[in-house]
Amino acid sequence: MSADPPAKTGPARSAPKAAAKQAGRRRSSGIGAPIARSRFLMIAVAVFVGLGLAWWVATGLEWVKP
Repeated sequence: MSADPPAKTGPARSAPKAAAKQAGRRRSSGIGAPIARSRFLMIAVAVFVGLGLAWWVATGLEWVKP
């Protein structure tokens, strides 16, 4: 006599469906998430302005030679 294992029910059975739903969703935040072009340009400009400001302060206070 062979006994069949009981059928799985509950969260373990629905896990693949939940994973499939989540895989189809688009991430809205976090590393690697797509961002708007305007936000990308704003961040790029802010980084260059910040680096320029840091350079100006460092040379103005003579921490480094110009």
